[in-house]
Amino acid sequence: MKLCIFLALLLGQCVLLSAQSAIFVQRIPEGSDIIIPCENEGRVGWSKQADRKRQLIFQASTEEYPDQFEPYSDPRYRLLANLSLEITKTLASDSGIYYCNATLVVDLQVSGVKVSPEILTDTSASATGGVSGVEREFLVCLSALFLFLCTVE
Repeated sequence: MKLCIFLALLLGQCVLLSAQSAIFVQRIPEGSDIIIPCENEGRVGWSKQADRKRQLIFQASTEEYPDQFEPYSDPRYRLLANLSLEITKTLASDSGIYYCNATLVVDLQVSGVKVSPEILTDTSASATGGVSGVEREFLVCLSALFLFLCTVE
């Protein structure tokens, strides 16, 4: 009985860990704008990883003008007052994994299809790190079912 409860709790913990450790994938069409938020304490370092290379985009604090690094000196890349990263008129080459202060924030996937500003971006990914609500509910229900079956003797 104690083993069943332990296993059910362990499965429930796996649900939480999978939601926290999964990469948040954001898919947007080429030509759209995106703001990538960053939790920070007044200092930020933005970087992007693509093709197994990680390059620095910005380093800044709230008190100073940001240092912008090549090849990201493009005016489409902008640091906002809250130190979030804004990319306007995205291109397929903007695709990659973006980090804020060495913490993975988003895997940005820009499709090569250009769209007009009236078309909304894909919002199917959730802020739970790419784990859909259906997947999370399934794992929670599986955990509850396992616990129930262990208690029925």
